[in-house]
Amino acid sequence: MFGKNLIINQNLREDGGLIIVSLFYTIQGEGPYSGMPAVFLRLAGCNLRCTFCDTDFETGAQLVPAKDIVERVLGSAAGRTRLVVITGGEPLIQNVVPLIKALTGRGMRAQIETAGTVWVPGLEECDFSIVCSPKAGKVNKHILEACNHFKYIVGANDMVTEEGVFTATQPGAKPAFLARPKEGATVWIQPRDDQDAEKNRENVMFARDICLKYGHRLSMQVHKLIEVD
Repeated sequence: MFGKNLIINQNLREDGGLIIVSLFYTIQGEGPYSGMPAVFLRLAGCNLRCTFCDTDFETGAQLVPAKDIVERVLGSAAGRTRLVVITGGEPLIQNVVPLIKALTGRGMRAQIETAGTVWVPGLEECDFSIVCSPKAGKVNKHILEACNHFKYIVGANDMVTEEGVFTATQPGAKPAFLARPKEGATVWIQPRDDQDAEKNRENVMFARDICLKYGHRLSMQVHKLIEVD
């Protein structure tokens, strides 16, 4: 959305229905499950407005009951994968708890991709994993406790030090350090997609050098390389 999306605050429906944009079978291209077949559930809306976000999480949004989402996920998985990735936008501005409980009860493994600014009460009772990609100076304390994988998106002009990633993610914001991971968590560095071949190459080389310097892991958006959503 490149910083042009509407900002949507957290709205937790009690009936478990979710406003979704898309649901599809693909290959996870980022982070700890990179290369693994997965069902992607993209939820609508975000409480942030990141200038480099290249995802459309508004077009085609529709409210779908949780039980229908479960059946669509299982149908898309068709026994080929147990991984469902719940992403956005920001998935935690909606009540994902009923869905996760239903999916894990049917044998699926849930991964949440979040910027880490908000939490859904009841998630602590669920079985899931989190990849947090901080876009602000602080991460919600519950996210910090639950998350063991932190992913930072960097461009060649960002400053990365032992203190962390120093950049601006919101329109008009001054550069500042993004929230740091908890001690012992795995840190992933992902080159930003600037929609420009030369800039992207510079971003990749920068991310590579950061990983080598600090011992982090490289995340490369494999799904774009193999031309899947």
